[in-house]
Amino acid sequence: MALSRPDEAQSILSLPTLADIIVHGDRRDHARYLLGLAVASILLAGTMVLCLSHQRELMLAPVSPRRKYYILMHLFPFVVASSCWFQVAVPELAVGTLLVQEIWEALALHFFGLTIIDLMGGPETTVRILAQREPQGMFGRSRWCVPPCCCAVVLLPCAFRDGTTVFNNAALHKMLAMIEQYCYVAPIAASVTTLLDFNTHQRQVHFEGLFQVELLMQLVQSISMFCCLQALFALYRATHDVLHRFKTTSKFLSIKLLILLSLIQKTLV
Repeated sequence: MALSRPDEAQSILSLPTLADIIVHGDRRDHARYLLGLAVASILLAGTMVLCLSHQRELMLAPVSPRRKYYILMHLFPFVVASSCWFQVAVPELAVGTLLVQEIWEALALHFFGLTIIDLMGGPETTVRILAQREPQGMFGRSRWCVPPCCCAVVLLPCAFRDGTTVFNNAALHKMLAMIEQYCYVAPIAASVTTLLDFNTHQRQVHFEGLFQVELLMQLVQSISMFCCLQALFALYRATHDVLHRFKTTSKFLSIKLLILLSLIQKTLV
């Protein structure tokens, strides 16, 4: 049977109501729940203090696109911490809070790529500097041999390699496009997955095709994130030595750790 109850066929893809979103969960283990809530609250408060201190410093800096990128990136830890707190305090909101977190994750990756270009002096300056460095053996044809696929990039489609020995304008635009596409794919895929989860779990409606659609959305989102990370790693590696004084390594490591935390968080949820 395709449907668990035929009379519910019309509500399979309906939007979740407020009653579906705000429900009372199982609080029988009250002591463990309060302990988890206390730990999550402490972590959220600590993250909030750190984020506010950084935001205060950034607000004093001159107005520029770089300051905007930094402000938005520095909000990502607060978004992750808030998402974790809601998942502990109100587990029924786990899928919804993960949706917000995934959208901000895509934005943080995109803004980090834009920050690199801004620190280099703009797209034209970036191309000129990298084109001068690559013939010296600094990068060359191995520009795409970076994590997550490393040297296995030769086995992937041609989108992950351009075949040119000198960095050019087309290579830069390809990297930026691969980074930016995740900002569009992540919200759409995560929204569809969230909607399907509400309909299948909250309403107890089961449709055979919905499970395949949810798997497809997760696959599309994973491939999109893979392409984004591959291009971002390549851009970071190409500009690392030039931008060493700006401490881009620490910022990149922080973003990677937060993404790793997000992956662990999604697995647990």
